[in-house]
Amino acid sequence: MSYIHEALVKAQKERNGHLPKDSVNVAESSGITAKSSLMTLAFLFILISVLVAITIYSWFKPKINSQILMKEKSSKEISDVVANKKKDKIINEKEIKTEKIANLNKKKLESLKDTNKQKKKLITQKKEKKLTEKQSIEDELLKNNKENAITYKAEKREQEQLSKKIEENEFSNNMPLGPDQFIEVSRLYKKGLELQIQKKYEKAIVYYQKCLDISPHMAPALNNMGVILLKKKEYEDAQKFFFTAIKESPAYVDPYYNLACLFSQIKKSTKAIEYLKKAVRLSEEARNWAITDKDFEPLYELPEFNMIIAGYDL
Repeated sequence: MSYIHEALVKAQKERNGHLPKDSVNVAESSGITAKSSLMTLAFLFILISVLVAITIYSWFKPKINSQILMKEKSSKEISDVVANKKKDKIINEKEIKTEKIANLNKKKLESLKDTNKQKKKLITQKKEKKLTEKQSIEDELLKNNKENAITYKAEKREQEQLSKKIEENEFSNNMPLGPDQFIEVSRLYKKGLELQIQKKYEKAIVYYQKCLDISPHMAPALNNMGVILLKKKEYEDAQKFFFTAIKESPAYVDPYYNLACLFSQIKKSTKAIEYLKKAVRLSEEARNWAITDKDFEPLYELPEFNMIIAGYDL
């Protein structure tokens, strides 16, 4: 500002004649002064502009920053909302998927339970079937064992009787047996018994008949011939062999018992009871045979039969 003032004072003095009136110097001085004034004014303008710009910037900067922050905050909030929505969507999808898996697992578990129940039912049915089959087999084996026991015991008794007769020389006068014949009869009888146990009845009959050809009075062979014919339901021929066996050996229990079985099968209960009583009188073992023998099913309702198997004295 002092430069401007000095320039104005100097110009006034020149007008009033205080300075040299050299026109050239005056012109140069005036040019220099004008140029300096312009430069000063330009500098001042620039300075003022800078100050104004700084003031305006200082005034607008917080607002701009605030707006920027608000935009950033808004953008962040929008991003968070979008992220939360995506997260919620993913969680919902996971929950739906988990629920579906749980439902599938539940259905599989129920199906597995049903399958296990069906399997258990089938296993139970199979077990029951096996038990039934086993019981049937056991019943059949029991019956066969009873028959086998009868035939084996008959063989043993016959061998004892034959051995005793050899020692005492009590063979029939019509058909005496020597030691060689006794051995042969025993071999044939044993073979016939083995075939009978194997249910090869026709072959067994051949061997029993050979026994009877050598020794017609052999009660066990006669009894077993009757047993085979009884199984073939040839009742009349079976009776003949049983009665012949009783005639040849009245104390031999097997033909009495087998006649009781025969008469039970043909529904002659009175005769069946009669011969069962005779068998029990000869041997208490016959009572035990009758308890499990299915040949006596037609007699189950009869009091006489139940008294016999119950062990009452006859």
